[in-house]
Amino acid sequence: MEVTIAGALLLFLGFLSLNALRTHRTVKQSLRLEFENSNLVAHLDAEKERIEKLNDQLEKRVAERSFELVAANAAKSRFLAAASHDLRQPLQTLSLPTGALSRTVSDPQPAETVQELRDTIVVMGGLLDALLDISKLDSGAITPEATEFSIVAMLQRLYLAFRHHAIEKGLSLHTVPSSAIV
Repeated sequence: MEVTIAGALLLFLGFLSLNALRTHRTVKQSLRLEFENSNLVAHLDAEKERIEKLNDQLEKRVAERSFELVAANAAKSRFLAAASHDLRQPLQTLSLPTGALSRTVSDPQPAETVQELRDTIVVMGGLLDALLDISKLDSGAITPEATEFSIVAMLQRLYLAFRHHAIEKGLSLHTVPSSAIV
């Protein structure tokens, strides 16, 4: 009976030792995982701070660039308005002697040249009007509206604007009459 008790005691001590080893391994692994997790959390916190700083810097850059863009756009609008205004006065001055010249010239060839000059002045005035309209659009003074218009007037303006360039290059420029509305 003593041998049985000694055997049971040895068996109990063996199970107790195995249980102690398992508990030791589990505690050791839990502590290792806890330290790894705390290192990961510290690393994630540092990365989060770094990303927040980068995000703040990016937001500042975007704000600066947006401010610069608004300022550049305003400067462009002012320039277009000033250019349109400043160029309009010499154009008006040019149209006065051209009108007087057209009333005094009776020979067909010079009269045609004077008419071409008058047509060019009209085209230039349209271009200056377009510059002014662009500056008004940019500044928000007017809002664009889709409208229908006769394409013949636009084709005539393009013809007047580019026919001399075509002739200089040895090309022939023609427009086809159209009643299309676009």
